[in-house]
Amino acid sequence: MKKLNNIMMCFMSLLMVCCSQDSLSDIEVKETNKKEIQNKGSLKENKGFIIRYNVGTTDEEKTIIRSEYGVETYKQCSCFDEELELWNFAQSLEQTVIEEKKNTASDDPDLDGLGDNDQIQVQNNIFGADFLNGNLNQALSLQVDQNENVTIAILDTGVNYIEGGFTEPFLYNNRKNEQCETMGSQDFFGWDFVNGDNDPYDDNNHGTYMARIINDNLKEKNIPHQLLIVKVFDEEGKTDVFTILCGLKYILSKPDVDIINMSFGIYSYQELFDRFLGDSIDKTLIVTSAGNEENNNDFLPHYPSSYDHENILAVAGLKDILEENIESQNNANLLAWYSNYGVNSVDVAAPSENYSFVINGQNLTAQGTSFSSAFATYKSAELYTNNMHPITLKNIVINNSVVFASGLETIKYRSALLD
Repeated sequence: MKKLNNIMMCFMSLLMVCCSQDSLSDIEVKETNKKEIQNKGSLKENKGFIIRYNVGTTDEEKTIIRSEYGVETYKQCSCFDEELELWNFAQSLEQTVIEEKKNTASDDPDLDGLGDNDQIQVQNNIFGADFLNGNLNQALSLQVDQNENVTIAILDTGVNYIEGGFTEPFLYNNRKNEQCETMGSQDFFGWDFVNGDNDPYDDNNHGTYMARIINDNLKEKNIPHQLLIVKVFDEEGKTDVFTILCGLKYILSKPDVDIINMSFGIYSYQELFDRFLGDSIDKTLIVTSAGNEENNNDFLPHYPSSYDHENILAVAGLKDILEENIESQNNANLLAWYSNYGVNSVDVAAPSENYSFVINGQNLTAQGTSFSSAFATYKSAELYTNNMHPITLKNIVINNSVVFASGLETIKYRSALLD
C-alpha cells in the first residue's frame, strides 16, 4: 500500500482550488522574479549529469570512457537509446570538480551530447488515503483488442486503472509483443520507468486525471482510440530529466504513436530533450502545458512548451467562463489567473478550471494548465485522421480554435479550444 499525503503546492502543474488566486501579472515578468520562478521548476542533481555516446560506441569503449571520468555508478536506457546514460559520482566529490568533468565532456569527441539531470515535479500527492497497488490482470481487462484510429501516449505518473473510473477498454495493445532482454518482462500497454517494470500503475493520480479527460471525451464522441501509459513520475509527483528522456525514447520507439501529452514543465533548457523532440517532428504531435507561474514564456522559457519545434502545441489555461456566452465575453483577460502566456511561445488556450473527479469514492475539484494540455490532446485526437502529419494536425487544431477579439492578446493565436 502506498500512503499518499495531502500536501499541495500552487506552483506545480496541478493546482487546487484552495490556493490563493492572484490576478494575472502584466505581460512583462519582473526581473526580480526571474530567478525565483526558475528555481521552482528545477532542483539540481548535484552528483551527476546525463551523457550520450556517439552511435556505435561499443560496451568496451563505454567502460573505458566511464573509467576516464571516474564514474561511480551509471544508469542506461538500453532498450530505447543504447547511447544514453546517467553518470553519478562519489558523494564526497565537490560540485566544482563535477562541473569540470562536465566541461571536459562537452568537448569530448567520444560523446554526442550531455546535460544536467534536473529534477521535475508535477504535484505533491493530494489524497490522505491509501490506494491499492496495481493489478496487472485487472489492467489487461481494459486493454483494447486492436489498436484503431489514434494512439495517444501520456508521459506522466501512470494510470490508476483500479479506482480511476475506467469502465471500458482504453489501454494500448502492444500487438508486436515488443520487449528487450534487459526489460525482463512483457511490454503490454506501457512502461513504468520509476520502478522498472511493465505495470505503470498511478500512485499519485495526476496522470489518471489526464487520461480521464482524454478518454472520457473521446469515448463520449465514439472516437476509436487507445492510450499508451508511460510512468515517469513517482508517487510524490517527482522525476528527473534522465527518466523523462528514457520515457520519451520509449514512446518514440513505437511505430504508431500519433500524439504525446506532456502536462509538466521545467525552466531549464535541456539540449538532449530538445534534440529528441526534434527527432519526432515528422512522427508525433507534442501537446504540452504552458505552466502555472503567471509567467511570460517569451521572457523566461518553460520547457518542453518553449522548445522551438513545429510539432509542439503549447497550451495556456482558459478562465472558467460559461461556454454559451464565451464568444460574447468582453473581458480584459480570459486566461486563468495562474496561466503562463507568451505571444511567441504559447499557441492557444483551453479549459483549465473546475475539473471534477471521483476517484476511490473521493471528490476533487482541481485546476491548472495540465488540464488545458489534456483537453487540447483530446481535441487533437478528435481532429486526427489516419496517417496525418503532426504539423498538419497542429494547424488543423489551431484552425478549429475560437479566435477572440480581446482577452487573449498575450498568446500567439488569440484563440481557445472549446467543445
